[in-house]
Amino acid sequence: MATLLTDIGGTKARFCWLKKGRFSNFTEYRCEYFKTPHRVIDKFIKDFPESFDEIILAGAGPIIKGEIRWTNRPKWKTSEKELSKKYHLKKVIILNDVQAQGEGLKKLYKCKETTILMTAGTGLGSCFIVNGKVIPGEVGQVKTEKGKKIEDTISGTGIVNLYHAFGGNKKIKSAREIDNLRKNKDKIAKLTYKTFYQKWGELSADLVTSLYAQGGIYLWGGLIPKNETDKKVLLTAYQQNLPSVFKKIPLRLVEDKMLAFKGLKSLSTRKSD
Repeated sequence: MATLLTDIGGTKARFCWLKKGRFSNFTEYRCEYFKTPHRVIDKFIKDFPESFDEIILAGAGPIIKGEIRWTNRPKWKTSEKELSKKYHLKKVIILNDVQAQGEGLKKLYKCKETTILMTAGTGLGSCFIVNGKVIPGEVGQVKTEKGKKIEDTISGTGIVNLYHAFGGNKKIKSAREIDNLRKNKDKIAKLTYKTFYQKWGELSADLVTSLYAQGGIYLWGGLIPKNETDKKVLLTAYQQNLPSVFKKIPLRLVEDKMLAFKGLKSLSTRKSD
């Protein structure tokens, strides 16, 4: 028997099997091609048949009484009870996707002091590790001025919003397109990314300050800075917005793409069998 591990975000659904303590058949699909989370799960099971009796699912949304609704896919929902019945399982765990990443972070870095994890992709996720426990958060959903949310600026969607606010072409609909324009020296695209990393650095400093997170803050996801210029903008904004007494609290970038799956594995009954 195997365990099905899945990390379903707003843009991509990632899967693998866990069997005898090892990952196999790591695969991802784009969520836009599926009407429900069950259909994308069925796709993976069809593509890579395996006998299984557990599902551990991380999803991009809050968990209430074992049910998840995806924040950036309002029509998507499922529950532990529904999955257990549909697939005849003995164990189902549903948790927030950043909570899964936090479980992975805890395994990799120990995190003995209060620690923060933020991840930016389609939206902005967060979790907090306090006294060894991973606590999911929804920092991206916090309202700012004029009813906007933090992730309306700090996320892939936020990059598009910033680009349009600075006068960019309204036909441009993705952060990837804007990044390509930036590489071609487009001034608005360059300003967009600079502002994005400044805002992310400032928010990171605010969270560290509010929680006195002596374990530091870790950033993960598709939008962590890939070049030295972006890293410098992010780290400068972070340091400039920290109170002087907190200057030594680190901000670290995590590039491990399997972070969430390492966290999911830690929750499985067969993590080491």
